[in-house]
Amino acid sequence: MSQPYGGRKPNRVVTAIDLDTAWHEAEELSSAFEELTDEELIESRDALQGRAKHIMTILHDSNVEGV
Repeated sequence: MSQPYGGRKPNRVVTAIDLDTAWHEAEELSSAFEELTDEELIESRDALQGRAKHIMTILHDSNVEGV
């Protein structure tokens, strides 16, 4: 059976602000995929990738209390 967090203990607890920020970033990312044309997506690639990395950074090595 695999261990949670790849066997590493999380460094900190995810706060409500972290979750709200991650949710907002994910919502913006999702909207971009729905609203932009293929050409606009290509042109916006770096910004979209930046949003995804921001979400991952917020949640990296974090834990939600009670989990």
